[in-house]
Amino acid sequence: MRRSFSLLIKPVSYRCNLRCRYCFYCFDNKAELGPAEVMSDETMAALIEQYTLAAEPPYIFAFQGGEPLLAGIPFYERFIDTLNRILPPRTSVSVAIQTNGTLVDDAWVALFKRMNALVGVSIDGDRELHDANRIDGAGTGSFERAVKGFRMLADGGVPVNVLSTVNVLTAEHPERMYRFLREEVKADYLQFIPILDIDPNGKPAAYSVTGERYYHFISEIFRVWKMSDPRPSVRLFDNMYESLLGQTPSSCQLNTRCGGYYLIEANGNIYPCDFYAEKRWYLGNVNTDSFDSVAKSAKSGKFNALKERYREKHCAGCTVESFCHGGCPHYSRTGAYEYCAVNKKFVPEFTKGMA
Repeated sequence: MRRSFSLLIKPVSYRCNLRCRYCFYCFDNKAELGPAEVMSDETMAALIEQYTLAAEPPYIFAFQGGEPLLAGIPFYERFIDTLNRILPPRTSVSVAIQTNGTLVDDAWVALFKRMNALVGVSIDGDRELHDANRIDGAGTGSFERAVKGFRMLADGGVPVNVLSTVNVLTAEHPERMYRFLREEVKADYLQFIPILDIDPNGKPAAYSVTGERYYHFISEIFRVWKMSDPRPSVRLFDNMYESLLGQTPSSCQLNTRCGGYYLIEANGNIYPCDFYAEKRWYLGNVNTDSFDSVAKSAKSGKFNALKERYREKHCAGCTVESFCHGGCPHYSRTGAYEYCAVNKKFVPEFTKGMA
């Protein structure tokens, strides 16, 4: 039976032209993945064929990295050709690409328009905030290149949004960050992703944003956002409003269960989540395994139930459980959901503010 799910594809695996200090990409599976080469045409075709056999439209393909533009324009042209060969005419397809923006030029803009792709560019605020962490191999900041890439896309008519990380530095400057992205970059669609990685001692890494600072950040963003005219789209607020209306939020973090998408590495390896591209969560390979068999595997069932098990243990009687459903398991790697107190304070604040 077909079901609705999407794919997050890493066409060059862990290859990237930047060396962001807080990059969460898990390298535990490097030996298993081998060299970070561009996904082969054979793997690409197998991925599309297996996906369309198991999923119902719309088919959602999201490309990420590493840096997905390192795959090159010919790769995406072949991707389009393969889609056209495999899919029936007028099939509903959505394509999204998350990039650091530094490689965008006129040729990429033209390709993204042809693909009707939604593009996300990673920008962590103004030059000082961005360049503190988003550097290349030479230690040079990427701010100018990222902002230039965003503006080329926007000016070229490509739907584009900004993804910003909330780390130990940016968490201290929510209004400054928001106003820069709105007034200087002129972004209409914003997404803020909290960074929480665990060090070898089982504690949050030094660059991570802990609960109290994250609450301060989103509360301030909400305050400034409410005063904005016109208001941009902030993904967290959009998702919370969907939840208020009784709809299913588009973000998996606010859903009752994990399992809404699969991560596909360049060699075809399948993992249940971008945060869990680890050997212990390897589910199969698109060249040899169907998504139906992957979905029915004991390991998939165990992963998809992570939130449910956490919720049963920690969330009984919680007044905001219906919003976060126990939170994203990635943010519970210390044993407790890092942003639980954040939700208990912010959800009533948001509900009252949207009334």
